[in-house]
Amino acid sequence: MNSNITTYIEELNKVYQTQQATEATYRGILQNLIKALLPKVTIIHEPKRSAYGVPDYKILKNDIAISFIETKNLNDKDLKGEKEKLHKEQFDRYKSALNTIVFTDYLTFHLYENGELTSSANIANIVNQTIIATEDEKEEAVFLKIIQTLGNASPQKITQAGKLAEIMAAKAKLIATIIGSAMSENKTDEDKNLHDKLSVFQKILVHDMDEKQFADFYAQTIVYGMFIARINDKTPKTFSRLEAAELIPSFNPFLKKIFKNIALAELHSCIVWIVDDLAEIFRVTDMAKVLRNYGKETGRKDPIIHFYEEFLEEYNPKIREEFGVWYTPAQVVHFIVDAVNDILIDEFGIENGLADNSKIEITDHNGNAKEIHRIQVLDPATGTGTFLAEACHVIHSYYKGQEGLWPEDVIKHLIPRINGFEYLMAPYTMAHLKLATALQLDQNKGKLPERLNIYLTNSLEEEQPETKLDFGTFVSDEANAANALKRETPVMVVMGNPPYNEKSANKGKWIMDLMDDYKQEPGESKKVIKVNKRTKQKTFKNTLKERNPKGINNDYCKFIRLGQHFVNRTQEGVLAYITANTFLDTRLFRGMRYDLLKTFDKIYIVNLHGSTMRNESTSELKDQCIFDIMQGVSINIFIKKKDKETSPLAQVFYKDIYGSRKLKLNFLAENKLSTVDFQEIVPSAPLYIFRPHDNLLQEVYESGFKIDKLMPNYVQGFKTGKDEISIQFDKELLEELCKDILNNNSHDVITKYSLPDNAVQKIQSIRKEITTSNYNWKNNLCKINYRPFDNRWTIYGKIFMDRHRPEIQIWYQGGKDAHR
Repeated sequence: MNSNITTYIEELNKVYQTQQATEATYRGILQNLIKALLPKVTIIHEPKRSAYGVPDYKILKNDIAISFIETKNLNDKDLKGEKEKLHKEQFDRYKSALNTIVFTDYLTFHLYENGELTSSANIANIVNQTIIATEDEKEEAVFLKIIQTLGNASPQKITQAGKLAEIMAAKAKLIATIIGSAMSENKTDEDKNLHDKLSVFQKILVHDMDEKQFADFYAQTIVYGMFIARINDKTPKTFSRLEAAELIPSFNPFLKKIFKNIALAELHSCIVWIVDDLAEIFRVTDMAKVLRNYGKETGRKDPIIHFYEEFLEEYNPKIREEFGVWYTPAQVVHFIVDAVNDILIDEFGIENGLADNSKIEITDHNGNAKEIHRIQVLDPATGTGTFLAEACHVIHSYYKGQEGLWPEDVIKHLIPRINGFEYLMAPYTMAHLKLATALQLDQNKGKLPERLNIYLTNSLEEEQPETKLDFGTFVSDEANAANALKRETPVMVVMGNPPYNEKSANKGKWIMDLMDDYKQEPGESKKVIKVNKRTKQKTFKNTLKERNPKGINNDYCKFIRLGQHFVNRTQEGVLAYITANTFLDTRLFRGMRYDLLKTFDKIYIVNLHGSTMRNESTSELKDQCIFDIMQGVSINIFIKKKDKETSPLAQVFYKDIYGSRKLKLNFLAENKLSTVDFQEIVPSAPLYIFRPHDNLLQEVYESGFKIDKLMPNYVQGFKTGKDEISIQFDKELLEELCKDILNNNSHDVITKYSLPDNAVQKIQSIRKEITTSNYNWKNNLCKINYRPFDNRWTIYGKIFMDRHRPEIQIWYQGGKDAHR
């Protein structure tokens, strides 16, 4: 056996015999072995960093980490990382993020390359409390080959976009995990510096950002900053993180400065190795081939949005769902932007539509007069910039035969009026790339713009006063620019594809106050009757009479309200979104529909349907959504003119499109707003539905009486919160269970009745309530109809039930004297 291996095993055994060794105790011995077998590389062991989620050893060549080793204790039970409760999460993270890594318990070594197990070797075993070498010479040979692989590792050359997105996501996930751990530990000055940065962001840029979101931001800034830099690098053989900072375009000053700060000047020492490893991967990536091949791989023409989608799917699919990151088909984008352009021409008499360069005079927040372009366009949920880029393409079409004017006009007349808000760092970065491409900035021989007007901000937060801080002036510069647009820019066009999320996290006072307009009964004045002194939340006399109005707080409704706010402030304009279609006819949204009718002059609805939750189709034709979601959608275009006629409600024009995704997209591709055969409808009280319906039948229906007049008290049935405890098949079993709860400990009850572990709290609560309140549970035993033809037994009352609904159930339990 190799003498170095023999020495290694002897040293392991010597420490093992002390019976006081931990996993970390053996690390120095392994480090000495690797040094002896790989004299030309550097092996670094940083035990203090292990808490931050960093592999135990890094093997470096020319100061670049080329491979890694993660150690576990002798005879570890999950050395392949297959068990959820042991190492699976950690090992999966390392395997996906690191090109070459070995997992070992000092006796067995598993080598993973590009996420796949490629080799294993066992060089020793514990026999009779002694570590002895294996007698199989093949194992030694395989082990030596594994070590040589660690010393010769190098990143694979990448030519496929999907693979690059996967690697970037894995690196970002690892960076976010380590930064999150560092913030939780908060031990060093570097860790505290992360909290200082988060405080700055919370104070002036994204006010509800938490530690996890900051870690995501940090990771995406580094990964996408390097991605953009690598795209712009003409000499990739020398690419590094130091060079990357200079390669980020100057027209994205926020990204350039924040990248310099967190990836260079104040890069946390825990992640230097990952960032340098990522730079090495980018160095050997054929970026031109990656982007060129992308369309061939996916069959899609736009590599930017799809590359980001693949990244997000690998990085964190929940972010995609929470923020509504869905690819908007090109046909939808073309239709909406073309419709906006035609409306500006036909409805507002603006001859050049979106290409109009005329200016108006406004007063800024300091009271100074200034000129600004009349056609200000805003996408408040910019994503990767698809709608703004399409607007640029439409404007460019007006320069046919005058292409020489384009470079100068881009700087003077186009960039100052194309605006976007984005909440996430990665799409914010990609939007700059996409817009720069649409504006042909790479061909601009003259001066480049100071910046593109895409801002990192929460669209649904109110503008804030201007701020200046000693640290991160670039952060306050970004916030101030976004706030200026929110505060004083007369936005005339709002368009895009906002997120759909009923469980909205956007609950700030400003947007919720605006949403109050959608929560009033139609036709009734908005009158405040109460204000909460602590929260300042207002209660209105004519608030919608709904028990559960949370559906109206869906993010897409808030973005419609935001767009309405901007157009209202400008006193004229166009709001054009593709959104969920639930607001068109659902009873809950009657106040929203009425408010939109009051605000706008004309409303165009192209209902694309496609819901898998509501059977919307009126024929046998299979109906599909144009997105990969369950929700049906519609294109909604709202027009407001300054010379609004005295008629208080808007005209509504409606079109249904059912069928396959292909059929719907073909329809949009082949039509303009003016060629769609809309049906004019007249929404009427009390629901003001934005769909055709039979008014005669409506009148007949309304002539009847409401069932809540007959039955004024109405709620759902009682809710136990734990059916396994509160509901049993027969009376005797229920009595026995209740006696056991009172007389035995909770865990014995759980074992006897095969209850879930989380039933402990419910059992303890029942026991406490009965013993302290002298509750006579025997008097409240009753038979219930659990399901149709399924009668069971329960103990009625608040002690056994989370919600016992006494206002209704009382009459089933013997009238008003029944126990509550």
